[in-house]
Amino acid sequence: RAKCKLKLGLSRVLPDINRSLDFAPTLWQAYLTRAAYHASRGRFPKAILDCNRALNIEANSTRAMIMRGSLKLLNKSLDLGIQDLTEAAERNPTNPLPYFNRGVGFHMKGEYFRAVEDYSIVLLSLKGEEYREHVLLNRALAYMSMNANTSALCDMLDLLNLSNEHATSSPLLHTTALCFYRNLDYSNAISYYSRALVLDKHKSHLRYIQFVQAYLGRGNALLDMNTEISRQLSKRDFLRAIHIDPTFTPAYHNLAISLQLSGKLRQAHTVLSHAISWAPRNTMLLEARAVISLQVQQLDDAFQDLSHALAITQSAKLYNSRGVVLLYAKQGRPAVMDFRAAIDLDPKHILALYNLANVFLAKRQLRQALTLYDRACELCSRENIDDDLFNNRAICKALLGNKEDALEDFKTAASVPACNEDVLFNLALAYYENGDLADAQSTLEKYFSRIAAVDTMAEQLRALLCASEHALTTHAATLNAKTTPL
Repeated sequence: RAKCKLKLGLSRVLPDINRSLDFAPTLWQAYLTRAAYHASRGRFPKAILDCNRALNIEANSTRAMIMRGSLKLLNKSLDLGIQDLTEAAERNPTNPLPYFNRGVGFHMKGEYFRAVEDYSIVLLSLKGEEYREHVLLNRALAYMSMNANTSALCDMLDLLNLSNEHATSSPLLHTTALCFYRNLDYSNAISYYSRALVLDKHKSHLRYIQFVQAYLGRGNALLDMNTEISRQLSKRDFLRAIHIDPTFTPAYHNLAISLQLSGKLRQAHTVLSHAISWAPRNTMLLEARAVISLQVQQLDDAFQDLSHALAITQSAKLYNSRGVVLLYAKQGRPAVMDFRAAIDLDPKHILALYNLANVFLAKRQLRQALTLYDRACELCSRENIDDDLFNNRAICKALLGNKEDALEDFKTAASVPACNEDVLFNLALAYYENGDLADAQSTLEKYFSRIAAVDTMAEQLRALLCASEHALTTHAATLNAKTTPL
């Protein structure tokens, strides 16, 4: 009767459980029922004590061990909960429940790889079919936390295909759209956000939040498509989000970014100033307004916004941004101090390392610059190579006389599909100085195909290449004449 009341959510569950324990003090299942009742009321320490009593009576109970481990997770005792669930899995390896709950524990600890392992064991288990939808969702979220967005997308698409209910679930469609967005598939991201918006017309608080987030997500995808039409459409979505929730600061921020990319800097500044007027401690808005102030050469305003943001919260990104503003204001020493402060807060902040190295390069402190460039290049992933970073390191190496390593860095920078034109010119010059005239010529022609204006230095290099090739041809002909028998 106590179990029935607990399932139905009725009151007076404890008297029935206590009476059963009065009749049979060794009835360990009653302790587990009482533990479930305490857990339903959020009294996790009491529930854990009842699990302990059940295990004192029936030490081999896998059910009690799983329940105690799960309660410890809910009580934020993650290591102890994982320990209990591991013991339960060892007792009954064919039961998927301890693996699933242990995966949740690893997920809560931030050990996403181990969480994915446990979720995968559940999916491979013959008895794990009933947990499939929960496991797919949890594993997708773990993959997203690991930035394994393609794997996350596969799990979300499998989850949507399980039933029509899942296929018409706005939160699941929203998460799937986010996976597409992170995989840079903006067309599908827009499609799934649109499906979520069509379904999400209810006014409950949770759906209200999702509705605004869906407009923001679709606007971001349109903005990143980076065409004039898509930017116009993104503004429409950001304005809709603001209309629904006038205090939704991310929509103001992204609307300003969209206006900035369209060249409407004054309007972007106005939007951010309006948002800052009622959210004066929002550092994201302050930083965005500082960037726009920097673009229109209002250096004092940019400096004030970034200083205000740093007074609210200190971060490597804010120190680096203020250092850039100070460089534009020709205040090198304070800029160096800000770049160093950024690196102290985050030694892996690539932009701060790069900017400080540029300052040392400009001052011809080449060894110090090269050390910082090396640190920044080590942090730069192969999938996301910064052509300016490798180009500047190559220049630093060339000035130090290390021409072979400089050439390799120029090649790395030029391997970026949309690299800066200066990289191609520097690579052609490096080939020329290393005596590789053919590669220098082909790289220089590629450079000329990318630029519209006349470049005097590039024309001089082309003339030097032609003269060198002519000299080599003449020299070869002279040698051939000398070796011809009379």
